[in-house]
Amino acid sequence: MGLNAYKKAGGTIDTNLFDDEAVINDASKLDELFSAKLMKAAKAFQKKEKWAWVDISDASHIMPYQLTDDGELALIRPIPGELTDDQQARYVELDEEPYWNMESEKRKEKQALDDILVGEYSDEQHAMAGAVLYVANNGTVREIVGLVKAEDRNKAVEAGFLKSDEAKAADEAADAAEKKANKPAFAAAFIEDMTAIRLAAFQTALLRKPELVLDLLAFGLSRGSHWGNETMAVRFDMERNMPKNDDDAFRLCPDLGGDMPDGEDDEDDWDAEEAPIVEAFEAFLAQGKKARNVEITESFARAFKTQEADMMTLIAEKAGVSIREIWAPTAANCFKRMKAAQLDTLFLQLLEREADSAEFRTFKKLKKGEKDQKMHALFHDADVQAIYKVTSTQKARINEWTPACF
Repeated sequence: MGLNAYKKAGGTIDTNLFDDEAVINDASKLDELFSAKLMKAAKAFQKKEKWAWVDISDASHIMPYQLTDDGELALIRPIPGELTDDQQARYVELDEEPYWNMESEKRKEKQALDDILVGEYSDEQHAMAGAVLYVANNGTVREIVGLVKAEDRNKAVEAGFLKSDEAKAADEAADAAEKKANKPAFAAAFIEDMTAIRLAAFQTALLRKPELVLDLLAFGLSRGSHWGNETMAVRFDMERNMPKNDDDAFRLCPDLGGDMPDGEDDEDDWDAEEAPIVEAFEAFLAQGKKARNVEITESFARAFKTQEADMMTLIAEKAGVSIREIWAPTAANCFKRMKAAQLDTLFLQLLEREADSAEFRTFKKLKKGEKDQKMHALFHDADVQAIYKVTSTQKARINEWTPACF
């Protein structure tokens, strides 16, 4: 729709003799023209696709839930299709190849198979449902189909295209029960802190593996590491690698942003920041490649960010990652954030005691705060370990233990 159509409908504009700009004076006239043209497209769409009704919207972006949230409309899905044996075999073959690495023809082939699986709407569905058309920001007309009005909902339920209120309530109850059964064993804040601590452990181990850091950097810059699955924060949008609150049992390497040990000075010459950049760069070059590689390793070890499980397992093996190298569980940072029953189980596992042993019965009767302190002592007090007759195997287990938060 252009200015000619607007002026033909009686709209006026203001122009400037010195440039090509024009100011539209009647926005409501423009809205009327827009709606009329979109409605014409909607009627053509309805005739072609044979939906029971078609409506229009002046929004430039619509998600289906925005049309169904108020209960006036409901969304039915198309009847899923089935692949032949040959198509299924080909689909599996295509699905094993990363989408970003696919040739254009393969992408089209996979999309065609996906379309079959999504399915099509039946004539019966078309007869009871409709669509909403809108114009996207790029000027293209788009549609949301399969929308059932409130007065046709019972008909869709009887046909099996929508769930009844009773069935939806049962599903919601089942989801709530499953969510309750799968409730995380640890509080979200504790998991966040342990995730940051684990990341710091990976970064600490990578400081000792400069070649692996460069491998990760190169991979992070390649197409193999795509958006949403980056191995490195190559733009230096560094991930949090320390607990939110002060934790005396957490020791972050100064090269990764931690504090220098008491009595030690930072080796960096902060006065160098005042030097002219050319002079500073020449001084940097004079230190040689070893010093350069140290800077690269430290910076990009700090940039390591992925939390993808399989990738972290691989890097842990190659770099020798240990959370306990930089962190130790205490009453304050760990045990008070665990449940009493979890501490009971931990006591039995670490000391290899039976549930009916006198030591465990005594521990189980303690109040929660007392259990926190007793567990802290078991980890950090040699006298307490002697009282429990901790063996070398049990001591090793205590020294390696971390909460299973991941």
